[in-house]
Amino acid sequence: MEAELERFHKQNTQLELNITELWQKLRATDQEMRKEKQKERDLEAVVKWFKTDLHNCVAYIQEPPLLKEKVRGLFEKYVQRADMVEMAGLNTDLQQEYARQREHLERNLATIKKKVLKESELHRTDYVRIMQENVSLIKEINELRRELKFTRSQVYDLEAALKLSKKIRTQEDQETGNVISG
Repeated sequence: MEAELERFHKQNTQLELNITELWQKLRATDQEMRKEKQKERDLEAVVKWFKTDLHNCVAYIQEPPLLKEKVRGLFEKYVQRADMVEMAGLNTDLQQEYARQREHLERNLATIKKKVLKESELHRTDYVRIMQENVSLIKEINELRRELKFTRSQVYDLEAALKLSKKIRTQEDQETGNVISG
């Protein structure tokens, strides 16, 4: 019976050691999980900042020099961070995430460049069309001015002829009146 009691005591001690070891593993795992969750929150914050900064860059889509400057700022801000993260020795998943984000940014930049080129081409064709319309309208205005000048000249000539005609009639009426009264 004493051997059995000693065996139970050894088993109990062994189980307590196992429990202590498992608790330590649990604490270590819990700490690791907290660290990973913090990394995840940090990455989510960086992604959120990146999205906000990228959205702010899109506002300059019509102004290529400013857009280029803003995208360069994004590159400096986020790629340098990625380099620092690499130097800090974080895991490859994080590096892959940064590479994925960088590829996404490059694709967005290419899309934005295409949109800018398309918009500038549309604006250029609109500009050319408006210039052509302006040229034709200016020609039409000049033609109408010539017609107006010619019409005014005709009106002036007709008014002068009418005045002369009235004057002649008045003189004729006076002469006929003088002949009748005389």
